[in-house]
Amino acid sequence: MLPRYQAETDLVAANLADRFARQGLALFTDADGTTVPDPAQPYAGSAQVGLAGRLRLSLAVTAAPRLLRDGTDVVAGGPGGPSAFTPNPPGGPAGFTGLLDRVLTYSLGAEAAAGVAWAPIAGNGLGPDGTLQSPFPAPATLSGYADSVTVAQLGDRAAATAVREGAAGLQTALEARFAAGSGVDVDAEMAGMVTLQNAYAANARVISTLQAMWDALLATRS
Repeated sequence: MLPRYQAETDLVAANLADRFARQGLALFTDADGTTVPDPAQPYAGSAQVGLAGRLRLSLAVTAAPRLLRDGTDVVAGGPGGPSAFTPNPPGGPAGFTGLLDRVLTYSLGAEAAAGVAWAPIAGNGLGPDGTLQSPFPAPATLSGYADSVTVAQLGDRAAATAVREGAAGLQTALEARFAAGSGVDVDAEMAGMVTLQNAYAANARVISTLQAMWDALLATRS
């Protein structure tokens, strides 16, 4: 279950970086600061494995925040990405909105370009050996996929909680039965001790009486 969670988180990271880059904003990169893993590649054995822990803001964007408005060189999908895009050049209009419109409409939407749907996010071939599968059909949008992952994990958590509570209840019942079958009954043990004490006292008096009778008998014969 946990390897599947890791794979799904990595897929969110890979598709997020790729979809932004394809619209003209290479905002996220791998740890080397330049590459973006291709989410179209099979997950197992690819650079997507562990990407969620390595994802970084682009060094170029960090150095020049204006690129958030103006755009960067496209690093995925070939020149221009799914549809042509020309970044706003240095000194270009401050009111440039072309990139922001593309990001809001396409990077975070269901289409890569008008009438062109994004490739489905992988739902199988997950995990380090490619044998795991998500328990839901992958939605087209990043937000939809994140919602599906969250709902699935909450369901797993509820199921695990129910199993844990059932196991705890069984453990409590078994402990009670064990205690009833092999535990010490303090009241019964105290009653037994009193009975033994009384029997000992009575036997002591009998022995004392016999000793006195024996002594008297020996004295008479003497």
